[in-house]
Amino acid sequence: MLGLKGIYTQLQIENRPSLNGLATPFGMDFIPGTWLESIQISKGASTILNGYQSISGQINVELVKPRKDKQLYVNLFGNTLGRTEANIHLNKKINEKWSTGLLLHGSVFQNQIDHDNDGFINMPLKKQLNGLYRLFYNGDKWFFQLNAHALSDNRVGGQLIPKSTPAGNYWRTNITNNRTELYGKMAFLGFKETYRNLAFQYSLLNHEMFGNFGLQAYNGIQRSSYNNLIYSDIIGDTDHKIILGATYQYDNFQESLSDKKYDRIESVTGAYAEYNYGRTVLGKAYTDLGIVAGLRVDQNSLYGLLITPRLNLKYNFSENSIIRASAGRGYHSPNIIAENIGQFSSNRSLNILTPLKIEEAWNYGINFTQQFNLFGRSGNMNFDFYRTDFVNQMVVDIDKDYTKILVYNLEGKSFSNSFLWMSTYELFDRFTLKLAYKWNDVKTNYQGVVDRQPFVAKHRGLITVDYKSKSKNWIFNIATQIVGPQRIPVNHSLPSQYHEHSISESPTYALLQAQITRKFGNLEIYVGGENITNYLQHNPIVAADQPFSTYFNAAQVYAPTMGARGYFGLRYGIN
Repeated sequence: MLGLKGIYTQLQIENRPSLNGLATPFGMDFIPGTWLESIQISKGASTILNGYQSISGQINVELVKPRKDKQLYVNLFGNTLGRTEANIHLNKKINEKWSTGLLLHGSVFQNQIDHDNDGFINMPLKKQLNGLYRLFYNGDKWFFQLNAHALSDNRVGGQLIPKSTPAGNYWRTNITNNRTELYGKMAFLGFKETYRNLAFQYSLLNHEMFGNFGLQAYNGIQRSSYNNLIYSDIIGDTDHKIILGATYQYDNFQESLSDKKYDRIESVTGAYAEYNYGRTVLGKAYTDLGIVAGLRVDQNSLYGLLITPRLNLKYNFSENSIIRASAGRGYHSPNIIAENIGQFSSNRSLNILTPLKIEEAWNYGINFTQQFNLFGRSGNMNFDFYRTDFVNQMVVDIDKDYTKILVYNLEGKSFSNSFLWMSTYELFDRFTLKLAYKWNDVKTNYQGVVDRQPFVAKHRGLITVDYKSKSKNWIFNIATQIVGPQRIPVNHSLPSQYHEHSISESPTYALLQAQITRKFGNLEIYVGGENITNYLQHNPIVAADQPFSTYFNAAQVYAPTMGARGYFGLRYGIN
């Protein structure tokens, strides 16, 4: 988000921080698509209710609720490469107050594909089993939610191993994740004043990740606890609202890579206040002026006192014309291995040059949205610009020494400028066109040299077309992504036989995908295609013929390594 790595975006599951730490490289891969009810995205400085971690923004995911989801829902998926997936939802309304649900997912891909003939598989082999049990109570005075989530995920990449051949002399990555989490919320709703609420969020997590990157063995355990108490009320009238709260977060990481330990215990105790003002307009259904001002004060056991101020402003020129502005500070505790796991698809050694500080940055942004009517049809246009300035950052330097991953604290400037233009317009009945363009300028000081961060596209474009038939039984979607040039890390020290990899910038490329859905009552059948343009990065691996040499590097991927593929599936649900 905003041109920055995903680690600077706080991912939340139902307004609770989640999928951080060891889960960072996998993120939404651990939340199956059928489980999603909705996604809310907040760019820049957003709310401080759930911690100081968000720097570039927040993504909140709402999962399907037992009372609203179908009683039985089945989704089956398969593609032309051999990936298969099954999803089953079982929900029951026990009575007017109690409801329960069970969400199950299984997926597998075990087809070793090597279209480059370089001896390495182009797509990791994957197996995942995933389950979520949900129990809800919604009474007159109390609300209660309990969730139990369990996951097992295995991914294998590297050299193609012939059947019945021992794996000992082959370069492979093999990563297994076992994750269990108990989480939920409870709230007292019995106050006489309906605007007054008291709520508590909680989670307990155990995450184990183990495996190897070539000859480097890795073991990681994360045990975490999150607790958040929230009280909301008004000041005088409902135009002025206040939220007060306290948070306690505990993280215990036990990690080792090639017999080197990277253990840490981090606990954070904090308190916060957030003021929300919305000025109502007489006779209108909206507030023309909105102010959200928040302040957090946290005591971190490793990094000391952390103060997080944030301000969000909104003004409606009319119901169809809105401008927003935001500013605020954010922090992020670095997780060296998990956040750079892709770099270990090589024989580089990890070198931490200085004790790492907490990452700290200021973010400022402005957004303008305009709804319009053209030729009798509706549309909207959106412009936004955000800047992020790092006070401190964990710098990962893969330019200075080809054989090493150098990690150190920022000295000098590191910043991101991000501009987005997006417009949606209904060309004719039920036919919608969306256009978007994004510009990213992301630079960091690498030991005195300010340069673009690698593998960040400076320009991106998106074109989507959506059509739904009058009967709503046919749905068509076509989407094209344009990805601009990305800086490639310095490879000047490579021997002459690998000079094809000594490029400084990737080419621009486009990706096309399409999907058609047909509804038959409770049954939906869909077919589609991905990477229809069949764009590929050929031979992305440096020194594939010498996988145990110092030059071997499979972390130089800037584009798809798999070509055009089709998929098909069905959805069936009953209430």
